[in-house]
Amino acid sequence: MAFSEADRVQIRKYLGAGSLYLQLFPKLENAITVVQSIADGGARPDSSTENEVKLYVTKLATIESNLEALWCQAQVVQAGKDEVTLDVKGGIRNLRNEGRRLVGVISRILAVAPVWDYFSAQQPSADDSYNPYTPM
Repeated sequence: MAFSEADRVQIRKYLGAGSLYLQLFPKLENAITVVQSIADGGARPDSSTENEVKLYVTKLATIESNLEALWCQAQVVQAGKDEVTLDVKGGIRNLRNEGRRLVGVISRILAVAPVWDYFSAQQPSADDSYNPYTPM
């Protein structure tokens, strides 16, 4: 089954490519289409590659959900008889790192580089002074 527009929105989101100016990211848009099956207008013999991308997008959504849940929770780092040490920042860091890894998997499948680091607290600036990735 071809990527829906909702699927494409999620892929763009995690790769840091906005939907407003799709013409800025033709390589990404073409890659999303090409990895679909021939029957769905792509270049692959079946939907295996498309399904793999969808699987990783689902995993990224789970990480995002876990990050949101972590704001209200804490992870126990060390528990002793009379004290407990919590490391919320460590849990957030680990989830963000795993998110980056999964974005990298999608990037390799689609053969494109992410535009922005979705899992960074750093926000893109209007003058592109912060861009950890090579633009597509």
